[in-house]
Amino acid sequence: MKWNFLVDALLFRPLPVQDPQELVALTTSDHHSEYPHGLSYGLFRHFRSLPEAFSDVFALQITLLNMRVGEETRTVISQVASANYFSALGVHPFLGRLFQLRSMESTPTIPSHSESSSRC
Repeated sequence: MKWNFLVDALLFRPLPVQDPQELVALTTSDHHSEYPHGLSYGLFRHFRSLPEAFSDVFALQITLLNMRVGEETRTVISQVASANYFSALGVHPFLGRLFQLRSMESTPTIPSHSESSSRC
C-alpha cells in the first residue's frame, strides 16, 4: 500500500508549483558517471541568458551540511538554491519574504518544517 502512495505522489500528482507541466531539468552526463548530474555554473549562466528558451532558470543542489544545535552537531540533508528559486516556481512564502538578489551577500538558511519543528 505504501508503494502505491509513493508512486502516485511522485509520478501522477502535479507538483504544488505554478505551471508544473513547464518544468524541465537540465542535466549533463560524461564518462565519469553513468548518472546525469548538475550543470556547471558557466552553463547555468548561459541557459539563464537565453530568455527565448526559458521563462526562468534556477539552480538547485542537494548536499549534506553539518548543523549545530546547542552542543550537538548533526548532519542534515540540505538544498542550496539560487536566489530566484521560489519566484521561478511561482511559490509564495507563508510568512516573511522571498530571497532578494542583494540579500545573497550573506547565506540565508530556511529550515524545513520538520527540522524547525524538531528543535522546539
